[in-house]
Amino acid sequence: MSTTIKYLIFFAVVISALFFSLYFLYATLGVTDVAQHILMEVLAGFFVSFTFILLLLRFFRPKFLISPYICYRNGVYYFKIVNQSIYHAFDVSLEIYLVRPYSLAGAKVNADIGTLPMQTASITTINRFRRKASDKDPFSLFALIIPTKYGIEEKIIEQGVYLEFRLTAKHGLTGLSERFVQKFPNETMIKKDYKFEFGPSLNVMLNNHS
Repeated sequence: MSTTIKYLIFFAVVISALFFSLYFLYATLGVTDVAQHILMEVLAGFFVSFTFILLLLRFFRPKFLISPYICYRNGVYYFKIVNQSIYHAFDVSLEIYLVRPYSLAGAKVNADIGTLPMQTASITTINRFRRKASDKDPFSLFALIIPTKYGIEEKIIEQGVYLEFRLTAKHGLTGLSERFVQKFPNETMIKKDYKFEFGPSLNVMLNNHS
């Protein structure tokens, strides 16, 4: 369950509890016209606040996609990320984790988790998303290719071992942060002699294809 959904559920429960508490007091104790007016103002304020928070969490958080593929060319592995928000993203941090699960007594499972080196581990800002080519961003810099020379394939050929690419970013308007995770379950996700398509696409194509 995503962080946004958890927040929405929490605020929905809080607002619902306040609403029914006030309604119970109104129904059981009875109120004057003045008190009734105040009660309606309070309920309206709660509703407006909840709607604002709902919109804030839904539309004003970072929105990123991470390609499910890893391209490999000339000894370098490439990941692709795409900012899908109409706002710039700031303070972007990137991490690659190698996850090696192992069994414990009682049919329980734990995992050894280690970080792998990257050539780019942080980015100050990433451009906002644009559906069409624009002179303001002719190179579609809302979509970035992230390289690493670390020998990824030799690490994940082991049965059960997988990679996690993690991205954390802040929204350019609200400053709210969000984390995104893409799992690479095995070496079949590595596409040798391929490159990513230009722009917002997460797909790959042969390197010699124009």
